Amino acid sequence: MNVGVVGPRSAGKTTLIHRLSNEPVHILEPPTILTEYRRVLYDDIVIIWWDIVHPPPVHMDLLVYVTRDPDPEPLKAYPPLPTFVANLSPLPVNFNAPWRTFRVCNLSTEGIEPLLKGILSYSKSNRTRAQGRRRRPIDSRSARVYF
Repeated sequence: MNVGVVGPRSAGKTTLIHRLSNEPVHILEPPTILTEYRRVLYDDIVIIWWDIVHPPPVHMDLLVYVTRDPDPEPLKAYPPLPTFVANLSPLPVNFNAPWRTFRVCNLSTEGIEPLLKGILSYSKSNRTRAQGRRRRPIDSRSARVYF
């Protein structure tokens, strides 16, 4: 599952990915210049976290919008994908899906677990729906990719 972590510059996207990947966080993290990714295995789900600097992200299954500003207006610049909001400000973000808005702290692990559980539950529900569909047979024009 491809998850794009998007948001304004210096919002804390890379730090959030480090927290979600259970990696050490560096206080003096250099700014991300190009799009980077990190592949992490949670139980039986592989999530590829994409640290996206410039919109629009392509070929993503869902987005995590990281913000410090309670105004959700910049979120409209991104494609209409299922979106989770990681709010780093003490003020609430007025988002049209409040059950997908999580208060996260960049200086601690506070709020990381509920955000990750929400993403994983979305992934599991989406995957079980996809398993019921008929798959087309593999021929010379298509290939299966294993990670």
